[in-house]
Amino acid sequence: MRIRFIRLVVVRAAPLLLLLLLASCAIEPVTGRRQFIAVAPSEDLKLGVSSFEKMKTEVPINMARPRDPLSVEFLNYQKELLGHLGHQAKT
Repeated sequence: MRIRFIRLVVVRAAPLLLLLLLASCAIEPVTGRRQFIAVAPSEDLKLGVSSFEKMKTEVPINMARPRDPLSVEFLNYQKELLGHLGHQAKT
């Protein structure tokens, strides 16, 4: 009897859970892929900015004298990407 009840609950709850999951999916603007979004993009941007500000106080970054060209290229790419995403969130 207990197993029957569990099956009934799972069978009735599964479509509802699937519908909620699909409703929470959105297209990621950078990659174009669909993904589960648990946090609003504006909130995500705020969290990222605050984390970055905290990280800058804990881990100093010296861009005055870059030593590794690949690291500099990667950092410049990330800077451009973040600037683009920040501009998207504001509009």
